[in-house]
Amino acid sequence: MDSIVFGKFLRGLRESKDISIRQLSMQSGVSSSYISLLENGKRSIPKPDILEKLAPCLSIDYEDFMEKAGYIDEKKGEPLVLSHFKIHMDKEDIEISLIDIMNYIEKNQNLTIGGHKLSEESRRLLMQAIEIGLKNAKEIAARRYKTNRNKRKVKP
Repeated sequence: MDSIVFGKFLRGLRESKDISIRQLSMQSGVSSSYISLLENGKRSIPKPDILEKLAPCLSIDYEDFMEKAGYIDEKKGEPLVLSHFKIHMDKEDIEISLIDIMNYIEKNQNLTIGGHKLSEESRRLLMQAIEIGLKNAKEIAARRYKTNRNKRKVKP
């Protein structure tokens, strides 16, 4: 679903509840300007955490909302290709989330990328790539921390 179609769907849900954008904003904690941009198709489909805030206010099941937004395959009820997920989290959560993703890849025998089912070997290589990426990210973060710490010690 593209952002314009999703925006119309969101507006329809809100109007069926007979509430204003401002009321939805106050109930959900999502800014009214952001909701307006979503409804007008001027922002991309919101992240799952925003959908989670909006769903109860619009009387829609969170999983149904995730399907409509394109995060879950409506036929199977399973998450779509990993590239469809929009991840927004604190730095501390990244390692935990990557481990969760690796566990998902390991357990999901029907994982697809680009419509093609991944072989056992491809899943193993994907997990290795994530491990390497995580290791590199930790090294870069350590260097940045060390550089920033050294900059603070420099006297003017």
